Amino acid sequence: MLLVLLHVAGATQAQLPAGPQVVGVTPTRNATSVAVGTDLAITFSRPMQAPTASAAGLRVYSAQRGGLLEGTYTGAGTSVVGFTPARALRAGETIQVTVPKAAQDAGGTALSQAYSYQFTTRTAPSAATFASPGVLLPSASYTYGVTTADYNGDGFLDLATCSQGSTSKLQVWFGQGDGRFSPSVDYVMGPAYFLTSADLDNDHDLDILVANAGMLYVLQNNGTGTFTTLPGRRIGNDSRTIAPADLDGDGNLDLLIASAVGEVGIYFGQGDGTFPMTRSRFMFMPVPVGIAAGDVDGDGDLDMVTANAGGNSAYIRLNDGLGTFSGGSTMPVGSQPNSVALGDVNGDGALDIVTANQGVETHSVSVLLNENNGTGAFRVGSTVRVGNRPPDVKLGDVDGDGDLDMLATGQTTMDVRLNNGQGIFSAGESIPFSAYYAALADVNNDGTLDVIAPSYFVLGGNGGITVRLNTASPRITGFTPASGPIGTKVILTGSQLAQATQVTFNGIPAPGFTVNAAGELTAMVPAGATTGPIVVTTQPGVSGTSATPFTIPAPTITRLSPRVGPPARPSPLKARASRARPSCSLTIPQPRDLSSTRRGPRLAWPRLPALPRGRWS
Repeated sequence: MLLVLLHVAGATQAQLPAGPQVVGVTPTRNATSVAVGTDLAITFSRPMQAPTASAAGLRVYSAQRGGLLEGTYTGAGTSVVGFTPARALRAGETIQVTVPKAAQDAGGTALSQAYSYQFTTRTAPSAATFASPGVLLPSASYTYGVTTADYNGDGFLDLATCSQGSTSKLQVWFGQGDGRFSPSVDYVMGPAYFLTSADLDNDHDLDILVANAGMLYVLQNNGTGTFTTLPGRRIGNDSRTIAPADLDGDGNLDLLIASAVGEVGIYFGQGDGTFPMTRSRFMFMPVPVGIAAGDVDGDGDLDMVTANAGGNSAYIRLNDGLGTFSGGSTMPVGSQPNSVALGDVNGDGALDIVTANQGVETHSVSVLLNENNGTGAFRVGSTVRVGNRPPDVKLGDVDGDGDLDMLATGQTTMDVRLNNGQGIFSAGESIPFSAYYAALADVNNDGTLDVIAPSYFVLGGNGGITVRLNTASPRITGFTPASGPIGTKVILTGSQLAQATQVTFNGIPAPGFTVNAAGELTAMVPAGATTGPIVVTTQPGVSGTSATPFTIPAPTITRLSPRVGPPARPSPLKARASRARPSCSLTIPQPRDLSSTRRGPRLAWPRLPALPRGRWS
């Protein structure tokens, strides 16, 4: 009887309907150049209940503006749920998307498991050179951490920093949208290495998290950039970095915190800014100082990657979808890795790993490439040489070509290394500024990624915070008219045109141009120009090219003299063209010789033998 009952129970279990699944996403997973005005779409394996087309069934998180994003949902009751953000996304930011496990199909069956992924938005083309000396903000001594976000909701990115000195504090600077910032607002805070921004209470603004001497503090935003410090909670001693992410698929942001004493804390958020100790877990590894979360095995949940200074390694630990991590692999990297970042650096759609290696013998960033086979396995990619003992590395498209470049900090310089799209990084600018942590963000609203970094390594740690603005390339979005002869005045529209130093038509410089506004100028088609692109240059090596050519029409013959001549006796044939051009066409009604003269727009040809009737050029 027992065997029969077991058989029936097994059959019943096998017949249980499988839950719906996510079968497609737009934008694609780990995309690196998504338009800031994009809409999102999630395709399910079957029609879903109406609440799926709401924040209960689809959550889109920004770490730069708005936190849990507001917007318009579509597709209620269908298999395709869409989301249009209420405001455009920020250039170069990474967006996290979660379909919580509570989402149900039309029959009431919940998802087989939650689904999370990320993508990064597009940046504008730039020279990837950064203005020197830039803006320098006074800060507390020994400032380490820096984060950027729009805290007061005015559309401009603000800054927050933390410090380690005897006068340590948390400082917030509100941005003015042009790369400048108002004086700081200071909050009492003990010594801290690291801080970051996230919407921990799902109220559509960004809170601040600080790891401070074995304590975690959440500064809760009221939406206008005024913060209230919630009671701290105990975490691992010597905590270094924090990665907010939805680890268990409930739609709330959780935390991974790396502590140099040898542990990683996993703290599950309640959606109100709190993280109960009863729902915390811990993992132990050799001196984890850098940490990041991302779906490295492509199964729809967020895995963990750590930079372990004690073992000169990166640990990859895979999530089971509920926030329990195991398996994975351990990969060798350079000496004393201090930070880690994830992103698709070779364009295959899978997240790769970079670590900043602070050991004295390496001065490098290690690149680990994802095997992209669904297992979360990696292979050693390349070793990128940078400046003196880099403690931090960030990924971002600093030149606007659609792939992720890197910025490494150091004791004497911050080094930009440009990606060729295949995960090979070549030399870029070295910025003469010493920094521990840094941020890449568009603080002057030109669509390019700027560099923001506090200087820790200067004597006394009082180097302030540098803001280095990226040099945006001019962009031609249109011109009118689309065609015309030499001398035509052409109006160009776009961005960064006010700094123009030269305008060319298919390589021929215009004799002059007039800047009408920041996004508009007028140039005259020069003599000798031919059909081709228009190029605006703002400084050596920094230019923008029109997507379509400006057309210069071929000349037309407006008069022939004589129109008819005796066939037996050659007579001069003269043509007047619309423009003085080296070539022209005409139709010869009967065989004749062509004389050669040229005066202004009058065109003639070398003397030729009698030509047969027909069209000649």
